[in-house]
Amino acid sequence: MKRIDELTEEEQKRALRYWAIVLIIASILLFANFFLLNTYLSDALGLKPRKLSFFNGLRILLAVFYVTMFLACSALAEFADSRTIKRPFRVRNIFLFWALFGEFVLIGAALLTLSDTFFSESSPLVQVPLTSLSVSIAIIITVATFRMKRFQGFFNKAFG
Repeated sequence: MKRIDELTEEEQKRALRYWAIVLIIASILLFANFFLLNTYLSDALGLKPRKLSFFNGLRILLAVFYVTMFLACSALAEFADSRTIKRPFRVRNIFLFWALFGEFVLIGAALLTLSDTFFSESSPLVQVPLTSLSVSIAIIITVATFRMKRFQGFFNKAFG
């Protein structure tokens, strides 16, 4: 993916148009996921407030969103990028995005499971900061992976 300042004026206009489409479709998917979670999946997954810690609830949401949201958004991001710079649509790039999201979900779920093991009976005043800390660590590790030179070379080769 090129930075926005590396694109020509025509490519910038195309990028704006296609990424606006991606944003609209992703918003629709997000609302559809929350609707499904609220109406159908909340009983099936046991998402009841009295039975659930913040750690367990967020871990379930990460798993559901990974399957329902991240794959679709990865395909949309590849579509927008391929249309912006007029290159062929590559399925392998979808899996590259999905692997990055998977790293975030895997690390986040592992940290949330660890926190849930030791602090599941604690008050929400303890659970909320630990949940935020677990997700923040997962984001930091994913960004650090993205910033590695070896990964950057692979990423540039895939999207170049």
